[in-house]
Amino acid sequence: MMKNVVRISLLLIPIALACSGRRRTPQNSQVARQPIPGEREPLTKRLKPACLAAVTAAFVLTIVGVTQADTIGYWRMEEDTRVGNAAYHIPNEFAGGETLRGAFGEVHPNVPFDTVPGTGAANTGTLGPHTNPSLHPDVSGWVPYYAALDVGSVTVEFFVRTDENFVLQLFGRWAGGLGLEIGVIDTLRLQYTTASGTVKMSDLFTFDGEWEHVAFTYDQASGVGKLFVSGELMAMNDGPDGEALIWPSGEGIHVARTLAGGTLGRTGLFDELRISDRALDTTEFLAPFVTIPEPTSAALLGVGSLALLRRRRRMNRA
Repeated sequence: MMKNVVRISLLLIPIALACSGRRRTPQNSQVARQPIPGEREPLTKRLKPACLAAVTAAFVLTIVGVTQADTIGYWRMEEDTRVGNAAYHIPNEFAGGETLRGAFGEVHPNVPFDTVPGTGAANTGTLGPHTNPSLHPDVSGWVPYYAALDVGSVTVEFFVRTDENFVLQLFGRWAGGLGLEIGVIDTLRLQYTTASGTVKMSDLFTFDGEWEHVAFTYDQASGVGKLFVSGELMAMNDGPDGEALIWPSGEGIHVARTLAGGTLGRTGLFDELRISDRALDTTEFLAPFVTIPEPTSAALLGVGSLALLRRRRRMNRA
């Protein structure tokens, strides 16, 4: 327990340092953030709409000594262990896990943060396409299968910067109509499978070339799946209790498949991919947020209680 207390206590430092963003204030019985005319707030300013609550949550975890989620895969994009050729290998921080590798792409210094807000770790590298115009402009990484990936509950999170309207898979462990897939076809979309079938959500968010933190959580006990973009709930499905995710047998992971940069020109970037074996709270993300629910549009999709919460946070840029 003492080890957990120390570890959780250390999380208070980066959470507090990240608390420089604008807070949301009530308006017309709703909670809303005030936009800046002609400007879209960067991710660093959108972290912590309620920082005090984040610190409080971490403090409560410290007092009760709650065990932290087990990380079952973490690729930090800090180094390429195969420097000097067209391939890359990114180490896995999870002992016994497989490396992230690809035929194209390289480690870039253009990171979303110098320090990862949720862990306090230094961040010096991110994964992107080759800047050499004679080489293929793509990232398209993959991770071979290993047994620890087969979990009933999960959190998949990463940072991405792109303005492309087609990225086949930002994250995909998908085959034969089973698994989990987060991708872009015009807009952000999601699909995942349980015993009840496949949940599909689309038209969730439009990337515009700014860094975003994307996180999918699924809790087996409650059957609830959620998709967040930079701490904001974009979609939620409340399925039957007790249903585990169904993964394709022996299938590995595809990462940033066809990510190249769109109109940014070879500058699409992907960073800090982490997989945990339970549904994390937003305060536990690599970019820890406290989400304040906003009563926006909600629609029932298909059979059951699939509620799609759509809210786009784009601002016109000068």
